[in-house]
Amino acid sequence: MKWLIWVMASLLAAVWTVAMAVAAFVVDWTGRALQQAGSTPGTPGPLPAELPPWLAGWMDSAEWAAIGQAMQQAMGMLPSVASAADGLEALVWIVWALGMGVLLCVALGLHWLVNRQRRQSGTAVGPPSAR
Repeated sequence: MKWLIWVMASLLAAVWTVAMAVAAFVVDWTGRALQQAGSTPGTPGPLPAELPPWLAGWMDSAEWAAIGQAMQQAMGMLPSVASAADGLEALVWIVWALGMGVLLCVALGLHWLVNRQRRQSGTAVGPPSAR
């Protein structure tokens, strides 16, 4: 039974590690893409000042101007969002470490419970020092 606990813990640890590695890769890739988009001169500029005719029935020009201004501010924030991605990548690995700690504690607790159950039921084999 103890071997099953540790095999399952090892498998879960491997899956957890791969998942966090993928998450760290995605965060890093997204940060680099945002940084490149914010520093590339060919990035899309603000929306045209006039409202497109096909959109005129759905919103007024004041809303259109507010959307354009919000997009312009968002494009200006891209480099700062990209620099925050480095901190997010570190956070991913901190979450990984916390998850591994919880997994190890659960595995150790189950191992201890199996030992305790065997001692109480008297099914332990071998000398007392080997248990």
